[in-house]
Amino acid sequence: MIQLSNVDKVYSGGRWALKDINLHIKKGEFIFITGPSGAGKTTILKLIYLGDKASIGEVILFGKNLAKLKKGSIPYLRRNMGIIFQDFKLLLDKSAYDNVAFALRILGFKKGDIRSRVLDTLKLVGLGKKSGEIAGGLSGGEQQRVCIARAVVNEPALILADEPTGNLDEGNANHVMEILRSLNSKGTTVVVATHNRALVERSDGRNIFIDGGKITKECLLREGNVS
Repeated sequence: MIQLSNVDKVYSGGRWALKDINLHIKKGEFIFITGPSGAGKTTILKLIYLGDKASIGEVILFGKNLAKLKKGSIPYLRRNMGIIFQDFKLLLDKSAYDNVAFALRILGFKKGDIRSRVLDTLKLVGLGKKSGEIAGGLSGGEQQRVCIARAVVNEPALILADEPTGNLDEGNANHVMEILRSLNSKGTTVVVATHNRALVERSDGRNIFIDGGKITKECLLREGNVS
């Protein structure tokens, strides 16, 4: 599903964010990308969802070479992705319902379809009774769940999550991971970037450790090796 081959990312001023990244993610996998702050985790996600472009190397997504993708094709490719941002990026003056419905309205879904999808998805993340509440008045954990609902409401094949539990207590963090696990069990590919070692150590899947813009280790978490 995702292939990064010999990828470098260099920003202005010669600052290297990624160096010779080679990564293959198969359909249906649950992947953690871990490492310290500033290691390059978010940059990898940006390259995958076309928030940025590789300086060198090749990024393949859904069989498409992203370097050769026409600008007009990007929105169609992104329809197959759900993105959970670290800073939520919610419309704080809008209801939970409107935040989740926003993506479907842009995609041109019919009003009746939007309503049923949004309500079902808010129930999935435990916010069925708070659909009408303003997002800015929700707790941090609830806002994160609205963000997850917005990302998955169109049933994407791929979910990219950047520090999805970064500002949450342990209980809310575990609930977020349960939601992502549930979606993965239904066939959705999930890629989580995090520096939360405790969260990773309690999980199954594959861990890609990155430091200084380089992949330094890869392991299966069920083997209990995340050092």
